[in-house]
Amino acid sequence: LTILSAINSAMVTLGSVGAVAILAFVSATVDAFFIWQACVGVVYAAMIRSATWWVLGNGADQRFDWAVFRRIWRFSAGMTAIAAIGITLMQLDKIILSKMLPLAAFGQYMLATTVVGGLYIIVTPLFNLVYPRFSSLVVATGSHQALASQYRQDLQLFSALLFPTAMLLICWGEELVTLWTGSAAIASGAAPSISFLAAGTALYGVMHVPYALQIACGMTWLSLRISLILLAILGPLIVMLALLYGALGAAIAWLLLNIIYLFLGLGATHRYIRTGVSGLVALKDIGTPAGISCAFGMVAVASGVGGMQAPV
Repeated sequence: LTILSAINSAMVTLGSVGAVAILAFVSATVDAFFIWQACVGVVYAAMIRSATWWVLGNGADQRFDWAVFRRIWRFSAGMTAIAAIGITLMQLDKIILSKMLPLAAFGQYMLATTVVGGLYIIVTPLFNLVYPRFSSLVVATGSHQALASQYRQDLQLFSALLFPTAMLLICWGEELVTLWTGSAAIASGAAPSISFLAAGTALYGVMHVPYALQIACGMTWLSLRISLILLAILGPLIVMLALLYGALGAAIAWLLLNIIYLFLGLGATHRYIRTGVSGLVALKDIGTPAGISCAFGMVAVASGVGGMQAPV
């Protein structure tokens, strides 16, 4: 667990910080960025392989075992399908809007998604810690009490970090983009989308905790079904709202989708997995930090400290 978490955290940091360094000091091109990410991926695969053999013991008699493959192929196939659908969910708005919006409006939306994407700096390392911990509790101990305690702690941790950070983007996204781009006009166009995208992404990030529990319990079919339902909803929702509100409509669609995901994902998780925690308790663990963050945000806006303006 410690080795896996250390490798994952190190590789995420290397991929992100190294990419910035490559773009800043070597070559500010798309090719350079993707070449760096490919190199990090190769290093990550090599480190995981070495660490795995070190833990298991690198005996000379080790060989490919078809019995093991037959036992795990369904889980592996499920994870592959979930990853493919997840990528589609994250990119579907860009694909649709690229066909519906003028280039300038699409550029502002992409800028908003880039700013909000900073929230994944919180989500990804935390998920890389949470998932192995759940797997250890499910496989090694089987203790429902320990699992329930860990589940609640992780929901609270994700919520306590993501919602306040998202509120900062909601209240001061325009100022942040102005500082970054030096253009008040660009910032004004991107700010409304930032608000809705940040709120939706915070919810999406928190839902990584139930998702980690699902796959730790081997229930890839549950995650896959939820992902397919969300995918079926998102496309028509983006088109409908984008026709009404343009780029802002796609951002609203992302928030609405993740509100649906919150209730659908929690409901399904607590129905099929004995967490020892009720759905209402889980909602409270999520809702309390969200409510406090919203309260501080409203106070900041009402007092004139926050820069958020009405998006529509």
